[in-house]
Amino acid sequence: MQPVRAGGSPVEPAMDAGAAFGAIARACLAHYGANRAGILAGEDPEYLHQGRVALRRLRTALGLFGPTLGQRERRAARRKLRGLLRKLGPARDWDVFVAFTLAPALASAPASKDLEALLRRSDRYRQRAGERARQAIASWPASRLERTLSELALRPDAARQPARRHARDLLRHCARRVRKRGKGIDKLDPAGLHRLRLAVKRMRYALHYFAPLFRKRRAVPLRDALESLQRALGGANDCAVASALLRKLRATPGSVLARRNAAKLAAHRRELRAAWKAFRAAGNAWE
Repeated sequence: MQPVRAGGSPVEPAMDAGAAFGAIARACLAHYGANRAGILAGEDPEYLHQGRVALRRLRTALGLFGPTLGQRERRAARRKLRGLLRKLGPARDWDVFVAFTLAPALASAPASKDLEALLRRSDRYRQRAGERARQAIASWPASRLERTLSELALRPDAARQPARRHARDLLRHCARRVRKRGKGIDKLDPAGLHRLRLAVKRMRYALHYFAPLFRKRRAVPLRDALESLQRALGGANDCAVASALLRKLRATPGSVLARRNAAKLAAHRRELRAAWKAFRAAGNAWE
């Protein structure tokens, strides 16, 4: 069995907004369900990553399709999803830190006793975080939440607005938020970059869902620009997380890991500058 990645958008041009939400929610739940056993087995970190992607996409869908659900139901489901995702986050943080910060450093200095000691300590944190994540996934509240979300996905009957009109309004709103949060992008601090990353991720998910409703030649440049933006912002966020974990490990501020992390952040900042220009030039796929 291999980790299962998300597929294409299940939205079709003839759908109304309610039907589109139902199709997306079912696809997210299927993506999560396909990786759940692998998460519980704890063998390959990619299962946890894909499971988190599925849950994040589902949480975004609950926000994007607010009119299809009652306010109380939607808010309760999003709140519970947020709580579950917070329990899974530390395990993913340690997985990424070990794979992309510690492992490359060890590969370049295999005889370093300091790096070997950091790896042993990191593995202990990683194992504990992984166990907490598996307990959260296996818990009764998580199973009940999954059933609730499945029920919501099967009865999206409150919104009859055409999906294309809903998508156009929503993408326009997402674009305004991304542009607002990206002002002065070269000077944004880690908190500002994090807020921009969340806005970009929301817009990217929305465009992924709604891409079948628009002309491909208009949607593809924007999709590619958003992917580049999210990749650069995600790399910068990984560096910020790595800095926090290095402090937790009590690593020396001027250590080789800290220097490598700073160099990676500078590279991601350069990528971000180019990706932002591409996003501004991509135009509006929904017009």
